[in-house]
Amino acid sequence: MVEPMTKPNQMSTARPEAYGSIACHLGQEKLMEQIMRGQVRVPDGERSLLSPFPPVLVPIWVTGARTIVGLWKHWFSDRQPTFVEFYGTTVYGRRNMAFERGRTLKQVIYGHLFECITNRDGVDDEIQAFANACGISDVDEIDRISIDGGDVTTLRSHAEFVGKLPLSFFDCDNQTDYTGDFPTNAVASSTAALQRCCVHEIHSGFQNLEPDYTLREAVAQNSNSPEWFRTTSQSELFERLLNANDLEGAWMCLNSPAWTLANARQAITDLAARANDTAFSALATTWVNLPFADDEMF
Repeated sequence: MVEPMTKPNQMSTARPEAYGSIACHLGQEKLMEQIMRGQVRVPDGERSLLSPFPPVLVPIWVTGARTIVGLWKHWFSDRQPTFVEFYGTTVYGRRNMAFERGRTLKQVIYGHLFECITNRDGVDDEIQAFANACGISDVDEIDRISIDGGDVTTLRSHAEFVGKLPLSFFDCDNQTDYTGDFPTNAVASSTAALQRCCVHEIHSGFQNLEPDYTLREAVAQNSNSPEWFRTTSQSELFERLLNANDLEGAWMCLNSPAWTLANARQAITDLAARANDTAFSALATTWVNLPFADDEMF
Protein backbone atom coordinates (compact mmCIF):
# COMPACT_ATOMS: atom_id res chain seq x y z
CA MET A 1 0.00 0.00 0.00
CA VAL A 2 1.20 3.50 -0.86
CA GLU A 3 1.15 5.78 2.15
CA PRO A 4 -1.04 8.88 1.63
CA MET A 5 0.66 11.81 -0.02
CA THR A 6 1.37 14.79 2.16
CA LYS A 7 0.72 18.20 0.65
CA PRO A 8 3.96 19.31 -1.08
CA ASN A 9 5.84 21.81 1.07
CA GLN A 10 7.08 24.54 -1.23
CA MET A 11 9.71 25.50 1.38
CA SER A 12 11.28 22.01 1.44
CA THR A 13 13.73 20.59 -1.07
CA ALA A 14 13.77 17.08 -2.50
CA ARG A 15 17.06 15.25 -1.93
CA PRO A 16 18.36 11.77 -2.79
CA GLU A 17 18.37 10.91 0.92
CA ALA A 18 14.57 10.57 0.66
CA TYR A 19 15.31 7.20 -0.94
CA GLY A 20 17.67 6.07 1.81
CA SER A 21 15.01 4.09 3.65
CA ILE A 22 14.18 1.99 0.58
CA ALA A 23 17.75 1.36 -0.57
CA CYS A 24 17.61 -2.08 1.06
CA HIS A 25 14.85 -3.06 -1.40
CA LEU A 26 16.93 -2.22 -4.49
CA GLY A 27 19.56 -4.95 -4.36
CA GLN A 28 22.48 -2.50 -4.43
CA GLU A 29 25.58 -2.14 -2.30
CA LYS A 30 25.61 -0.07 0.90
CA LEU A 31 27.84 2.55 -0.73
CA MET A 32 24.94 3.78 -2.86
CA GLU A 33 22.86 4.50 0.22
CA GLN A 34 25.79 6.27 1.89
CA ILE A 35 26.19 8.59 -1.11
CA MET A 36 22.44 9.22 -1.26
CA ARG A 37 22.40 10.19 2.41
CA GLY A 38 25.39 12.51 2.03
CA GLN A 39 27.59 10.34 4.23
CA VAL A 40 30.05 10.13 1.34
CA ARG A 41 30.69 13.53 -0.24
CA VAL A 42 30.76 13.61 -4.06
CA PRO A 43 33.21 16.16 -5.51
CA ASP A 44 31.40 18.65 -7.75
CA GLY A 45 28.15 16.90 -6.80
CA GLU A 46 24.99 18.52 -5.46
CA ARG A 47 22.09 17.10 -3.49
CA SER A 48 19.08 19.30 -4.28
CA LEU A 49 16.55 17.80 -6.69
CA LEU A 50 14.99 20.90 -8.22
CA SER A 51 12.53 19.37 -10.69
CA PRO A 52 10.46 16.17 -11.03
CA PHE A 53 11.81 13.01 -12.65
CA PRO A 54 10.26 9.66 -13.62
CA PRO A 55 9.95 6.95 -10.94
CA VAL A 56 12.25 4.60 -12.86
CA LEU A 57 15.10 6.83 -11.66
CA VAL A 58 16.45 6.50 -8.12
CA PRO A 59 18.64 9.60 -7.65
CA ILE A 60 22.11 9.29 -6.11
CA TRP A 61 23.54 12.75 -6.74
CA VAL A 62 22.95 15.84 -8.89
CA THR A 63 25.48 17.50 -11.19
CA GLY A 64 26.16 21.20 -11.54
CA ALA A 65 24.18 21.15 -14.79
CA ARG A 66 21.20 19.75 -12.82
CA THR A 67 21.34 16.37 -14.49
CA ILE A 68 20.70 13.48 -12.09
CA VAL A 69 23.03 10.52 -11.67
CA GLY A 70 21.12 7.54 -10.38
CA LEU A 71 20.00 3.94 -10.49
CA TRP A 72 17.69 3.17 -13.44
CA LYS A 73 15.49 0.33 -12.26
CA HIS A 74 12.62 -1.05 -14.30
CA TRP A 75 9.93 -2.94 -12.41
CA PHE A 76 7.66 -5.64 -13.91
CA SER A 77 10.40 -6.32 -16.47
CA ASP A 78 13.40 -8.59 -16.93
CA ARG A 79 15.56 -5.55 -17.70
CA GLN A 80 18.66 -5.33 -15.50
CA PRO A 81 19.13 -2.28 -13.26
CA THR A 82 21.84 0.07 -14.46
CA PHE A 83 23.17 3.56 -13.76
CA VAL A 84 22.35 6.62 -15.81
CA GLU A 85 22.68 10.34 -16.11
CA PHE A 86 19.18 11.71 -16.57
CA TYR A 87 18.63 14.98 -18.40
CA GLY A 88 15.27 16.23 -17.17
CA THR A 89 15.04 19.95 -16.53
CA THR A 90 18.68 21.05 -16.70
CA VAL A 91 20.39 24.42 -16.82
CA TYR A 92 20.16 24.09 -20.60
CA GLY A 93 16.40 23.40 -20.65
CA ARG A 94 14.22 20.28 -20.55
CA ARG A 95 15.73 17.31 -22.38
CA ASN A 96 13.91 14.09 -21.27
CA MET A 97 16.89 11.88 -22.09
CA ALA A 98 18.63 9.10 -20.16
CA PHE A 99 22.20 7.95 -20.88
CA GLU A 100 23.71 4.78 -19.43
CA ARG A 101 26.90 5.94 -17.67
CA GLY A 102 27.75 2.70 -15.87
CA ARG A 103 26.59 -0.87 -15.60
CA THR A 104 27.91 -0.94 -12.04
CA LEU A 105 28.07 1.73 -9.36
CA LYS A 106 31.87 1.51 -9.44
CA GLN A 107 31.87 2.36 -13.15
CA VAL A 108 29.84 5.51 -12.48
CA ILE A 109 32.24 6.48 -9.69
CA TYR A 110 35.31 5.86 -11.84
CA GLY A 111 33.76 7.98 -14.59
CA HIS A 112 33.04 10.79 -12.14
CA LEU A 113 36.55 10.62 -10.72
CA PHE A 114 37.95 10.90 -14.25
CA GLU A 115 35.85 14.01 -14.95
CA CYS A 116 36.77 15.64 -11.62
CA ILE A 117 40.48 14.96 -12.08
CA THR A 118 40.33 16.38 -15.60
CA ASN A 119 38.43 19.49 -14.50
CA ARG A 120 40.70 20.11 -11.51
CA ASP A 121 43.91 19.18 -13.32
CA GLY A 122 44.88 16.49 -10.84
CA VAL A 123 43.95 14.68 -7.64
CA ASP A 124 43.20 16.98 -4.70
CA ASP A 125 42.24 16.09 -1.12
CA GLU A 126 38.50 16.04 -1.86
CA ILE A 127 38.90 13.69 -4.81
CA GLN A 128 41.21 11.42 -2.82
CA ALA A 129 38.78 11.32 0.10
CA PHE A 130 35.92 10.37 -2.24
CA ALA A 131 38.00 7.62 -3.84
CA ASN A 132 38.99 6.26 -0.43
CA ALA A 133 35.38 6.25 0.79
CA CYS A 134 34.36 4.35 -2.35
CA GLY A 135 37.07 1.72 -1.91
CA ILE A 136 39.02 2.86 -4.97
CA SER A 137 42.78 2.53 -4.53
CA ASP A 138 44.04 3.26 -8.04
CA VAL A 139 43.08 6.94 -8.32
CA ASP A 140 46.65 7.71 -9.43
CA GLU A 141 46.10 5.41 -12.41
CA ILE A 142 42.96 7.36 -13.30
CA ASP A 143 45.01 10.55 -13.04
CA ARG A 144 47.59 9.09 -15.42
CA ILE A 145 44.94 8.07 -17.93
CA SER A 146 43.41 11.56 -17.81
CA ILE A 147 46.80 13.15 -18.54
CA ASP A 148 47.02 11.13 -21.77
CA GLY A 149 44.05 13.15 -23.09
CA GLY A 150 40.67 12.06 -24.39
CA ASP A 151 37.33 11.79 -22.67
CA VAL A 152 35.93 9.37 -20.12
CA THR A 153 35.70 6.59 -22.72
CA THR A 154 39.48 6.17 -22.41
CA LEU A 155 38.61 4.16 -19.29
CA ARG A 156 37.41 1.33 -21.56
CA SER A 157 40.68 -0.56 -20.95
CA HIS A 158 40.38 -0.30 -17.15
CA ALA A 159 39.66 -3.61 -15.39
CA GLU A 160 36.33 -2.30 -14.01
CA PHE A 161 35.05 -1.73 -17.58
CA VAL A 162 36.51 -4.59 -19.62
CA GLY A 163 33.73 -6.81 -20.99
CA LYS A 164 30.91 -4.65 -19.63
CA LEU A 165 31.14 -1.22 -21.23
CA PRO A 166 28.18 1.13 -20.66
CA LEU A 167 26.28 2.22 -23.75
CA SER A 168 27.55 5.82 -23.54
CA PHE A 169 31.04 4.52 -24.35
CA PHE A 170 29.84 3.67 -27.88
CA ASP A 171 29.16 6.02 -30.77
CA CYS A 172 25.50 6.21 -31.76
CA ASP A 173 26.26 4.64 -35.15
CA ASN A 174 28.47 1.84 -33.80
CA GLN A 175 26.82 -0.04 -30.93
CA THR A 176 27.01 -3.63 -32.17
CA ASP A 177 29.61 -4.67 -29.56
CA TYR A 178 27.51 -3.47 -26.63
CA THR A 179 26.53 -6.38 -24.36
CA GLY A 180 24.11 -4.74 -21.90
CA ASP A 181 20.37 -4.28 -22.28
CA PHE A 182 19.95 -0.51 -22.22
CA PRO A 183 18.22 0.30 -25.53
CA THR A 184 20.55 0.72 -28.50
CA ASN A 185 19.65 2.35 -31.79
CA ALA A 186 18.80 -1.08 -33.18
CA VAL A 187 15.93 -1.42 -30.70
CA ALA A 188 14.00 1.26 -32.58
CA SER A 189 13.42 -1.12 -35.48
CA SER A 190 11.92 -3.85 -33.29
CA THR A 191 8.37 -3.44 -32.03
CA ALA A 192 8.88 -6.31 -29.59
CA ALA A 193 12.03 -4.73 -28.14
CA LEU A 194 10.34 -1.34 -27.79
CA GLN A 195 7.71 -2.94 -25.55
CA ARG A 196 10.46 -3.14 -22.91
CA CYS A 197 11.50 0.53 -23.23
CA CYS A 198 10.28 3.91 -22.09
CA VAL A 199 10.47 7.07 -24.18
CA HIS A 200 13.31 8.69 -22.19
CA GLU A 201 15.65 5.92 -23.33
CA ILE A 202 15.10 6.38 -27.06
CA HIS A 203 17.02 9.26 -28.64
CA SER A 204 20.02 10.00 -30.84
CA GLY A 205 22.20 11.69 -28.25
CA PHE A 206 23.50 15.19 -28.82
CA GLN A 207 24.52 16.87 -32.06
CA ASN A 208 26.46 20.12 -31.75
CA LEU A 209 25.48 20.25 -28.06
CA GLU A 210 21.78 20.11 -28.92
CA PRO A 211 19.54 17.09 -28.19
CA ASP A 212 18.81 14.94 -31.22
CA TYR A 213 15.40 13.26 -31.12
CA THR A 214 15.54 11.82 -34.65
CA LEU A 215 15.27 8.23 -33.45
CA ARG A 216 12.45 9.01 -31.01
CA GLU A 217 10.50 10.87 -33.69
CA ALA A 218 10.88 7.94 -36.10
CA VAL A 219 9.49 5.55 -33.48
CA ALA A 220 6.57 7.91 -32.77
CA GLN A 221 5.68 7.96 -36.45
CA ASN A 222 5.55 4.17 -36.67
CA SER A 223 1.97 3.01 -36.11
CA ASN A 224 3.27 -0.37 -34.90
CA SER A 225 5.35 1.05 -32.05
CA PRO A 226 4.03 0.90 -28.46
CA GLU A 227 1.35 3.46 -27.89
CA TRP A 228 3.23 5.33 -25.15
CA PHE A 229 5.62 6.53 -27.87
CA ARG A 230 2.70 7.99 -29.84
CA THR A 231 -0.07 9.05 -27.45
CA THR A 232 -1.01 12.58 -26.48
CA SER A 233 -2.58 11.32 -23.23
CA GLN A 234 -0.35 9.03 -21.19
CA SER A 235 -2.83 8.97 -18.29
CA GLU A 236 -5.67 7.58 -20.42
CA LEU A 237 -3.35 4.99 -21.97
CA PHE A 238 -2.05 4.02 -18.53
CA GLU A 239 -5.57 3.32 -17.31
CA ARG A 240 -6.26 1.05 -20.27
CA LEU A 241 -2.99 -0.86 -19.79
CA LEU A 242 -3.60 -1.28 -16.07
CA ASN A 243 -7.15 -2.50 -16.68
CA ALA A 244 -5.68 -5.07 -19.07
CA ASN A 245 -3.26 -6.12 -16.29
CA ASP A 246 -0.29 -5.17 -18.48
CA LEU A 247 1.90 -3.99 -15.61
CA GLU A 248 5.06 -3.71 -17.69
CA GLY A 249 3.28 -1.61 -20.32
CA ALA A 250 1.69 0.57 -17.64
CA TRP A 251 5.12 1.08 -16.05
CA MET A 252 6.75 2.06 -19.36
CA CYS A 253 3.86 4.43 -20.04
CA LEU A 254 4.27 6.01 -16.59
CA ASN A 255 7.96 6.60 -17.31
CA SER A 256 7.39 8.43 -20.57
CA PRO A 257 6.62 12.15 -21.17
CA ALA A 258 4.42 14.02 -20.57
CA TRP A 259 2.64 13.68 -17.24
CA THR A 260 1.46 16.14 -14.66
CA LEU A 261 2.55 15.07 -11.22
CA ALA A 262 -1.05 14.96 -10.03
CA ASN A 263 -1.94 12.32 -12.64
CA ALA A 264 1.34 10.44 -12.23
CA ARG A 265 0.97 10.27 -8.44
CA GLN A 266 -2.45 8.69 -8.83
CA ALA A 267 -1.16 6.34 -11.51
CA ILE A 268 1.75 4.95 -9.49
CA THR A 269 -0.57 4.58 -6.47
CA ASP A 270 -2.97 2.52 -8.59
CA LEU A 271 -0.09 0.48 -10.02
CA ALA A 272 1.26 -0.28 -6.55
CA ALA A 273 -2.19 -1.43 -5.42
CA ARG A 274 -2.44 -3.76 -8.39
CA ALA A 275 1.12 -5.09 -8.04
CA ASN A 276 0.81 -5.77 -4.30
CA ASP A 277 4.61 -5.76 -3.93
CA THR A 278 6.17 -4.43 -0.71
CA ALA A 279 9.35 -3.11 -2.34
CA PHE A 280 7.49 -1.38 -5.16
CA SER A 281 5.02 0.16 -2.71
CA ALA A 282 7.95 1.58 -0.74
CA LEU A 283 9.37 3.14 -3.92
CA ALA A 284 5.96 4.52 -4.89
CA THR A 285 5.43 6.05 -1.46
CA THR A 286 8.80 7.80 -1.63
CA TRP A 287 8.22 9.14 -5.13
CA VAL A 288 4.65 10.27 -4.47
CA ASN A 289 5.74 12.28 -1.44
CA LEU A 290 8.61 14.20 -3.03
CA PRO A 291 7.94 17.93 -2.45
CA PHE A 292 6.99 18.98 -5.97
CA ALA A 293 3.75 20.73 -6.93
CA ASP A 294 0.93 18.73 -8.54
CA ASP A 295 0.91 20.92 -11.65
CA GLU A 296 4.58 20.30 -12.48
CA MET A 297 5.43 18.15 -15.48
CA PHE A 298 8.02 15.47 -16.11
